[in-house]
Amino acid sequence: MAKLDGWKRGWTVCLLCVATTIAAYGQKLTTMVIFDGTSGEYPNAPLVQGIDGNLYGTTERGGAYGWGTFFQMTPSGLLTTLYNFCAQLNCTDGAAPGPLILGTDGNFYGTTGAGGRQRQQCEPALGCGTMFRITLAGKLTTLYRFCAKTQCMDGFAPEGALVQGVDGNLYGATIGGGSYTQCDPPYGGCGTVFKFDPNGLTTLHSFDRSDGENPDTGLVQAPNGVFYGTTPYLGEGSGEGTLYSVTSDGTFNTLHSFEGSDGSEPSSLTLGTRSGVLFGATEAGGTSGQGTLFTTTLQGLVTTIYSFDSYSVPSTPIEGNDRKFYGTTAYGGTNSCPFVHCGTIFLVSSKGILTTLYNFDGSDGYAPGTLLQSTTGNFYGTTAEGGDFTCPNGPNGCGTAFRLDEGLDSFIAFVQAAGRIGKTARILGQGFTGTTGVSFNGTPAAFTVTSDTFLAATVPDGATTGYVTVTTSSGKLTSNMPFHVLP
Repeated sequence: MAKLDGWKRGWTVCLLCVATTIAAYGQKLTTMVIFDGTSGEYPNAPLVQGIDGNLYGTTERGGAYGWGTFFQMTPSGLLTTLYNFCAQLNCTDGAAPGPLILGTDGNFYGTTGAGGRQRQQCEPALGCGTMFRITLAGKLTTLYRFCAKTQCMDGFAPEGALVQGVDGNLYGATIGGGSYTQCDPPYGGCGTVFKFDPNGLTTLHSFDRSDGENPDTGLVQAPNGVFYGTTPYLGEGSGEGTLYSVTSDGTFNTLHSFEGSDGSEPSSLTLGTRSGVLFGATEAGGTSGQGTLFTTTLQGLVTTIYSFDSYSVPSTPIEGNDRKFYGTTAYGGTNSCPFVHCGTIFLVSSKGILTTLYNFDGSDGYAPGTLLQSTTGNFYGTTAEGGDFTCPNGPNGCGTAFRLDEGLDSFIAFVQAAGRIGKTARILGQGFTGTTGVSFNGTPAAFTVTSDTFLAATVPDGATTGYVTVTTSSGKLTSNMPFHVLP
């Protein structure tokens, strides 16, 4: 949901569908938190599960200094603000934080779209953005301040999520900066893809419009070791955005340029259980020009699986442990909020049948973003606005956090779903105390239980790619995704 920046843009939209649509009712949605400004405002990034079983996230605004927060939410909805951004003079610690990832060291990593180093090229003038590490207790370490190089050759305004590669390094993209400067104001550069390792930041690619412009989403690493991402604008042909690949050494390829009929303004990508297939969404284009859901092969063969009939800003669906796909639309649905319809949660099949699971009504939030399925089986998410419309700094509400119970079973998940024999696989779940066995696709593994919600296992000799099981005192838990054993 990187393009749903309420402090930058407004949208006026509603949702109808051109493919078969089924309404479903009775699903249990619980509003867990209503943000009030002091606790944060505009929680526009997906939640992340920590090694302690709690959920963590950021708000883009609000908090003690008005420029966002890092927070913890327990599964029962107890909210604790752990860090207020812009705490340092001139916001050198960053402002307007974006999505988080859980690192293999148990800490979180993320970026801020503003704050940090001040340069005239950056917008807003508050700063060019940062990369940070933050502990579960809220201790923040700034790893990098963007626009450190002349004319922001290293990029600025990183808004998408980072990804930690199997090599342990961090990878991401910036909206602006880079070596090609003939881009639309105010950016002064078309954006970059970067790698951050113990030696510092390396620019892997600078966009030049022909291969896209202003990437505002993060990357995903496929089992083949290659990273994949999108740009919302330009590219070849009609210039409706691109799909690209990049390797850890900077080998870059444009795999697909969107033409409008197959979508426009693509957003983030995600992996599912289908080998060699990525899932994505576009905010415009398709049959009616109003956005799509799509799959793509690793070679860039894009297939539209659903076209929206009215602009709705869909999120990229995530695959649940029931092998079904769950997503949201920021707008649309049956209930009206200020200026827009409030948004929905949907289920979509690979054959393009969309089922509406929930219609937001404003009091429970509006403009929902990307979902997270926790290892309890429940889905959690945030709405960028709504909740309490008396929010002091947000006339449409400061946003909410919610839980959706679809009755799915508990499972285990990986901090990183790939590794080599002899290396450590870090596993999230619950009920690990008293665990008696861990196996990788049937091959037993040595393991250490750190807590009831976290354990580490050694990828055993003879292990092959497949699902991992953990045998607890209550029964067996199976991973939601296969673990890929690397050569």
